[in-house]
Amino acid sequence: MPTVDKALGLLRKYPRVCPQNVTDLPGSRPSKYQGLQRKRKGLGHRGFSQHQTFPPLGVLTAKTPFYLSVPREPYNIDSISATNLLRVSLLELQRLIDLKRINPLEPIDISTLCNTNLYRLNVDHDRHYGFHLTEEGIDNFVTPVNIEVQHASEEVIAAVERVGGIICNRFYDLYSVWVKSDPQRFFMKGIPIPKAKLPPNTLIPFYANAESRGYLADPEAVAKSRIWLAQKYGYRPTDFSSSSESIQKLMSMRKDPDKYFMD
Repeated sequence: MPTVDKALGLLRKYPRVCPQNVTDLPGSRPSKYQGLQRKRKGLGHRGFSQHQTFPPLGVLTAKTPFYLSVPREPYNIDSISATNLLRVSLLELQRLIDLKRINPLEPIDISTLCNTNLYRLNVDHDRHYGFHLTEEGIDNFVTPVNIEVQHASEEVIAAVERVGGIICNRFYDLYSVWVKSDPQRFFMKGIPIPKAKLPPNTLIPFYANAESRGYLADPEAVAKSRIWLAQKYGYRPTDFSSSSESIQKLMSMRKDPDKYFMD
């Protein structure tokens, strides 16, 4: 078979394949666009491109925008009224009380937690609206306190009231949080104390509900809700009439809805 022998002989004489002798086929890679040989290389400089009047992101000419054609995913539907809260657990609160960083015989609020120098509310960048009391250490919390936070679940409310405490959920806007986080800095500026603002419309049902211990709720409805919650979780509600005078005074302290500080 002379043809096969000839082909094998040619293969033996051909150079070996290596990166130095391997090149792309002609036309496999498009050449870099150099533009027209004019002043602006074929790029226009008039109309909306000159005045920077570009259409909004997602707008397709003569077509339905992608955010209308795809199924709706309302992940950020509440982004305007959502509040960023710093998390504090019941375990951390009990540890702060045991270490004498917090006095349980005085009302606890934003100023008390910030004075421990362990928590910092960043109003400018993180937009913290206060503290969120979480359930961690719910079985280890044993100190009766009068505490005011911005959000607490039903389990946390039951844990605080089970040991004879009082809890209240209250809304503060960003300026109020700035005032409460460092009252000394605020008073040194000589600014008059303004009135506290009401929560937005989406948060009023929470802060006006007695079951969530909102500060806008009716005190009589809160008292009935305390009894109902005690029956639900199986503990006896605390009767403050039989407590000492100091405990009665502590548990009766409550700020007005339009004030930042106690009278």
